[in-house]
Amino acid sequence: MLLVNPDIMRRYLAFLLLQTIFCLLPAQSDIPRDTSYTIESNFRKNVKYHPFVEPIEEQWSFLVTEHRDVTYKILGNRYLSMDIFVPAAPKKEPVPGVLMVHGGGWSSGSKAHQIPMAQQLAARGYVAVAVEYRLSPEAIFPAAVEDLREAVRWLRANATAFSLDADKIAALGCSAGAQLASLLGTLNGSTKFLGPSLYPDVSADIGAVLNIDGIVSFVHPEASAEGKASSVWLGGTREESWDTWKAASPMEYTNADTPPFLFVNSSQPRFHAGRDDFIRMLDSLGTYSEIHTLEGSPHSFWLLHPWFEPTLEYVHGFLEKLWGKSGIDPVAEQMLLWQAAEGGWPKSWFDADRKEFRVDYRKPLTEELYLQLKTGKLRGTIPTYDNYATSREINYLVKAYHQTGNVEYLAAAEKGIRYILVGQYPDNGGWPQFYPLRKGYYSHITYNDNATINNLNILFDMVYGFNGFDAVDASLVASAKTALEKGIACILNTQIATGGELKVWCAQHDSKTLEPAPARSFELVSFSGMESANIVRFLMRVPEPSEEVKIAIRQAIKWFEATKIEGYAYEFVTDEDGNRDRVFREKEGAVSWGRFYDIETNLPFSCGRDGIKKADVADIERERRVGYAWYGDWGKELLEKDWPQWLEKHGKGE
Repeated sequence: MLLVNPDIMRRYLAFLLLQTIFCLLPAQSDIPRDTSYTIESNFRKNVKYHPFVEPIEEQWSFLVTEHRDVTYKILGNRYLSMDIFVPAAPKKEPVPGVLMVHGGGWSSGSKAHQIPMAQQLAARGYVAVAVEYRLSPEAIFPAAVEDLREAVRWLRANATAFSLDADKIAALGCSAGAQLASLLGTLNGSTKFLGPSLYPDVSADIGAVLNIDGIVSFVHPEASAEGKASSVWLGGTREESWDTWKAASPMEYTNADTPPFLFVNSSQPRFHAGRDDFIRMLDSLGTYSEIHTLEGSPHSFWLLHPWFEPTLEYVHGFLEKLWGKSGIDPVAEQMLLWQAAEGGWPKSWFDADRKEFRVDYRKPLTEELYLQLKTGKLRGTIPTYDNYATSREINYLVKAYHQTGNVEYLAAAEKGIRYILVGQYPDNGGWPQFYPLRKGYYSHITYNDNATINNLNILFDMVYGFNGFDAVDASLVASAKTALEKGIACILNTQIATGGELKVWCAQHDSKTLEPAPARSFELVSFSGMESANIVRFLMRVPEPSEEVKIAIRQAIKWFEATKIEGYAYEFVTDEDGNRDRVFREKEGAVSWGRFYDIETNLPFSCGRDGIKKADVADIERERRVGYAWYGDWGKELLEKDWPQWLEKHGKGE
């Protein structure tokens, strides 16, 4: 697991002493500032036209070590700072860095705008730096350029302290910051706009530019005269200060030293000014570039969900193309934390008030939850195969291994596979909900929520080398093959027969008798429409099915054909009191199956917590109507797509 490297801390001693001195300097309250452009003001402006948007926020991460307000430049009593976000994991080699330049029309904005993305990039393995620079109320062009070039020099000179690869520093800018980042890139090899420096012998060149909706020229024919903000920053209108406007245009300096460029743009042409001609120049020089447009997005989209996420992915993908895989996947890192000693994963956990929460890797860990996990004080984290736990993590970790090359992810997946192997019943080939075993229905052979089938699909992928599982330790494959064969036998042995004819399966079967078995009070002995569909799909994966497997598939398909309910769907509604409800109602073209069918009558039923079967779902309590999938289209694709495809391969001559 990732921990803060104590060696890094020792490197900081001299550095931190200097920063302490800087902190004793008087507050800079007399600096003229324009605070009109903030994340919140941008949200208020855009939510009127895009009601679904949400502003981005900072998020603490156990994967990141933060260094706030680090001074990089002193001008008399004025000191400029940066916030540096470093991957918390110690690495053998230094990692690439990204200098992040905020927007705001060269007059407003703050390095705080870049912190959410900086945190995300650091969690993915990069040193990410949100930098302050002088804005036009304080100093006009080229002051900001001099500040940023000095920031690059400072980072390169202090790279060792942050495990930064001094040869791999990119500049990412947004809007006005994108114009500045672009200028940093096209000034490679030039001494222009360097200004006085503590590091005169250190290069200010950068290795890549990530331009987020910023112009590359003030004087290109496509460029507008901009507005008051640019006129103030550039010391006059375009007509009055043509030479300055030209000098501030990145496109004017493009040459063989210009690094690769990424453009992530809104669909507003104003912010593309000169871009296409600029790219043609890069092409002629053999310099790599990419363009991505977020259709329908406003300017400043990077400060808003849902556009923040695709922007981050474009940025991350571009950096990986240039400098290779970072070796870190934040979701996979969370999975490493949640993995139990037995090798499996929990589906949920409990807080101090015994309130249950599902494990959700889409949400970042809070610091409190992280510390509880690290110290083993989190309650209820019992490994299971239920609700896609363990299979979900194994599948993700194998994929993450291939994407990052991180062997820790593969090792964790293999540990999870061993948990699957050890938890299989040796005599019948099925799996319980939990291993180690728990009393009650938890010990039944569990098809419910596809627990057994999820495990079998993983073993199948191992045996046949599908979906990246050919990377798994070869010594596990023989055991997987044996377990797979036992699992298929279990399916065949638990298929329910009535009236001398095979039908489908119950959601769970007794581990001793293999007979259909009940679970919770509303989960009675039945034919299961939902679980049986995925059992059949799994059997259809078998490349050379035995006659027994073929019969099992045909009979199950026959049952699905006989039990489909045409013209009805189970849908959420809002009742007259404004409460959420769910009803089974007519819907043209729909086809549905019940979750449970009575084994004697072969008719669907629903059931409240009182355990009494009801023919009409409207007759059970609203809590169970809303909280359980009593009907669904589980057999639709099975009949319309999977069955015909299987027949093509295995049904010839029948």
